[in-house]
Amino acid sequence: NLQRTLLQRGVCGAFDAIVFPFPQASTCSSPHNAPLVREFFRSAVGVQHAVECDTPLAVNGVVVLIILHAQFATWDVALFAQEVGLRLAGRFPWNPAFHQSRNLAGQTWSPEGAEVYVFRRGGRDAEELNL
Repeated sequence: NLQRTLLQRGVCGAFDAIVFPFPQASTCSSPHNAPLVREFFRSAVGVQHAVECDTPLAVNGVVVLIILHAQFATWDVALFAQEVGLRLAGRFPWNPAFHQSRNLAGQTWSPEGAEVYVFRRGGRDAEELNL
């Protein structure tokens, strides 16, 4: 839970960007990966609202998810985003030179076919904008 983690660390406030690179619930393909993404979206926009702190996402902030292209459909990412009022604002290929990815065991990993998905509250989604 993003909000709980922030509160435990004494961080309270609205962020312009909340990023979750390569979410994974276990070291193998797991049915828990999709619910992990769903709870991430819920926490980011404050659906699981903590009394002590406002929503972690700023009013005009973005939620960024970096996943493999096939996972977007397999995990129902668009549906989970829509459930909390987020719309896909853009997507683009992941640049592996930007960040050294590691798996849960700490080994380097090259995420072939990864994409960056950017979500915003409300408004038109990327399909309407031809992104």
